[in-house]
Amino acid sequence: MSLINKLFKSKQPEENNPVDSVIETDTDTSEENIKIDPQAEYNKRIELNPKDSEAYYFRGNVRTKSGDNSGAIEDYTNALKINSKYKDAFFNRAIAREHLDDLRGALQDYTAAISLNPDFALAYNNRGILKRKIGNYGGAVDDYNKTIALNPNFDEAYVNRGISRNEYKNHQGAIEDYNQAIGLNPNNSKAYNNRGIVKYNLGDHDGAILDWRKARELGSSEAEDNIKQYFK
Repeated sequence: MSLINKLFKSKQPEENNPVDSVIETDTDTSEENIKIDPQAEYNKRIELNPKDSEAYYFRGNVRTKSGDNSGAIEDYTNALKINSKYKDAFFNRAIAREHLDDLRGALQDYTAAISLNPDFALAYNNRGILKRKIGNYGGAVDDYNKTIALNPNFDEAYVNRGISRNEYKNHQGAIEDYNQAIGLNPNNSKAYNNRGIVKYNLGDHDGAILDWRKARELGSSEAEDNIKQYFK
């Protein structure tokens, strides 16, 4: 039985997890800027200066974190109307759009962010994730290649590329990517779990169980499910 469809839909580590977290660029840590209600403060800034693109941007971040993705999109859009070269606004609007399943809009925003900053590794990585979701595995691999070229120590980019390579029938390439991810981060449970899946599908059941046991040890419930289902 093939486990190809059980591969994780991989995201980035906590510090590089743009699918779930926005880029923060507000560096003002003065006492005046430490607010109990940041959205209210950004409302005031916008009321005083409707052309304050940063106020819209930061309020969009607050709204994204609170789950108000529609409101966040409106704020990022207003920021971009004022400053059309605001790459982080494109990037964060893409995140909000993805949360609302607007994959086409998110892809367009990641592409816009990349056009403004061709070295934007996270934007390439996230665009690759979206391309994979719509079945463009070759395009996803291209984006992960660019991510890795820009940041060779980004272990989750190797995991992501491994997923797309496996679905693109490049199983050995997938294993090599998972090996690389594990070399960079021995605690990457997704890399162990997904490598186990590829090994199982290739008939290496002994290798699969070893990888799944390690992934389970690292806290992967997916690996636990695989062990229970395929090694009863």
